[in-house]
Amino acid sequence: MKKQYFIQFSDQSAQLDFLIPKDTFKVMNIGIQDIDTDFLYPIIQSMFNFPLFFVVTSDLFEDFTVSALEWDIPYYRHSSTGINIRVDDETTLKKLCSHAVILALSGMEIFILTGRELSETNLLPTTTSKGLVEFKNVGIQNVHSIIIVNEVGLTLYSRDTNEYSFKKLKRSIPEDYLFDLDGSTLN
Repeated sequence: MKKQYFIQFSDQSAQLDFLIPKDTFKVMNIGIQDIDTDFLYPIIQSMFNFPLFFVVTSDLFEDFTVSALEWDIPYYRHSSTGINIRVDDETTLKKLCSHAVILALSGMEIFILTGRELSETNLLPTTTSKGLVEFKNVGIQNVHSIIIVNEVGLTLYSRDTNEYSFKKLKRSIPEDYLFDLDGSTLN
């Protein structure tokens, strides 16, 4: 049986979790029960350009660090509970997507950023007193897209309205998954 996914555009609740200019980014949620690498990797691979930056902030990041060392992937440790990894190729992307899914299914969020003039050393997430996540050391004008991977799917913040094309997204999702029209808002 095919797993179902749904899409919701400009969900106000998603905008309440992340501190970014509301008029600058469009928001899209792609929901799926039991996210897996076969779902995540094709979406990231086909919709975004390298370099990508994975930002992992959780107590479980050590597993990510050990794997990065085993795979000879350079990383930057930004705190006692987080690392950033620059991704420049599909092999590394697939490996990191697999680990991102494991962390997401454990209840953690993984951030994936794209843009210009970004580096591993300036992607330092902080949480405001209101519980909103922000990247203070990054000029938001340089960020093209932010993808948040969690246990119920993805939240995509992007400047590019072409990434919000249902056709583009549909082409990115493997045929093993079924679109849930009733659970989606396409306007």
